[in-house]
Amino acid sequence: MKKFICVLCFTLALISLCSCGTLPSSSGRSTYPSSPTPSQRELFDGEKAISQLDIQTYWVESNWNKYAIVTIKNNSEYNLRISVDVNFYDEDGNLIGVDHETQEAVESGYETVFSFIADDEATDVDGEYSIIEETWYDCVLSDLSYESSEAKDKIILSVTNNGNKPADFVQANVIFFDGSSPVGFDWTYVVDDDSEIKPGRTVKKELRCYESFDSYLIFLSGRR
Repeated sequence: MKKFICVLCFTLALISLCSCGTLPSSSGRSTYPSSPTPSQRELFDGEKAISQLDIQTYWVESNWNKYAIVTIKNNSEYNLRISVDVNFYDEDGNLIGVDHETQEAVESGYETVFSFIADDEATDVDGEYSIIEETWYDCVLSDLSYESSEAKDKIILSVTNNGNKPADFVQANVIFFDGSSPVGFDWTYVVDDDSEIKPGRTVKKELRCYESFDSYLIFLSGRR
């Protein structure tokens, strides 16, 4: 299967954009939109799909780690598998690290997040992202809804599976903000002892931030 690739460029110290994307709208909605049915989709057009990805990048120091975070919103009509490869550089431009992450079952109309832990010496990062149509896993985000509430140094997240089949390996990622500045990042699996959320069930988890925050963005992922 042909893989469609685009170069990703951003600087750790700044929020910036890949030339192939635009700023996505804020996430955090409690109920996800419905994705197109198979009969509504055209044959996969990878060049069109990759041009319809909205990309934003963040630099976050959180819980003693330095994160480069990439959020991608799939505005295409296709369900995608998205891969991101990054290269880290020190202040002299020397390559000091690389990383790779793939997210399966990124449903049409939804956002996903990629987080990479950088060395302390890293000051810049670049890389590329690639997509293929998701044909192996079924998407689950349109079956999920969530509620969140704030407590001391954390939020409490409740995720409900409104579908009629289990949602596997549901993961929550949260970026915390103080004003417009990202000040924290945390993630956890939101699943039961069988690594899933069963139909009609709700699973609750905590995600922490030890800096003062006044807003946050929530990103869910999963598959079946």
